[in-house]
Amino acid sequence: MSVTFKEYLKNNNISDMPHEHQIAAEGLLKVVNIIREKYGKPLSVSSGYRSKQKQLDIYRSKGISDDKIPMRSGHLRGLAIDFADPNGEFEAWCSANQNLLEELKLWQEQPTKTIGWVHLDLIPRETKSRPNCLKRQFNP
Repeated sequence: MSVTFKEYLKNNNISDMPHEHQIAAEGLLKVVNIIREKYGKPLSVSSGYRSKQKQLDIYRSKGISDDKIPMRSGHLRGLAIDFADPNGEFEAWCSANQNLLEELKLWQEQPTKTIGWVHLDLIPRETKSRPNCLKRQFNP
């Protein structure tokens, strides 16, 4: 039931991943596996570590111009993961468990921006009020 490094890497090779990204990913998987255990239901990784080219391909396929592609994404640094969530159950659970996300230093992308999946990351952010967001949610 744990997220494995292989599952997180998808089609990427660990040998192509800089050492600091490997260390970041290990930390992410540690806390994500705590979340997965507490959630108690199977979760499927829809997106994990991304190469720069994969990031460009994903956003270009959506018609987003290169100057608007988020090249500082946590997916590029081993700090972010997306889980498939077609019926919104995991999103609702994360929204109801903001204190646990805070304890684990995880952030959840604002759910209206991630219909069908849940984005979690370990990118440090300033604690402040964010419109339409709960305590550990952010607008991209």
